[in-house]
Amino acid sequence: MAMKQAVNVPLVVTVGTISGLLLLVVAVGVHAWFDSEEAAELDRKWEMAPNYVLQKIHSEEDKNLHTTAWSNSDKTVAIVPIEIAMKQIVTTGGKLPSTQPSEAAGENR
Repeated sequence: MAMKQAVNVPLVVTVGTISGLLLLVVAVGVHAWFDSEEAAELDRKWEMAPNYVLQKIHSEEDKNLHTTAWSNSDKTVAIVPIEIAMKQIVTTGGKLPSTQPSEAAGENR
């Protein structure tokens, strides 16, 4: 006589549900890992790419830091490199150049 085997339905449903959840977790995890690797690669590429606008700004700043020029058309305000300005401050004993006439000169008029 042949025995009829019964299918354990609760066990099959449990194994199927757990397998489906594990598959979902793995898929979400792999997707998150891919996104983080992609973002890291894009960051590396952006860091390596030259920024011509920023390079131009830096070169203009360097030029302005190391040149002497007049700030206005009346030639009353000068732009001086910081090294020269620091040396001038040291040689004058910490006194800044006067931009206004001295009070003593005004009293002598």
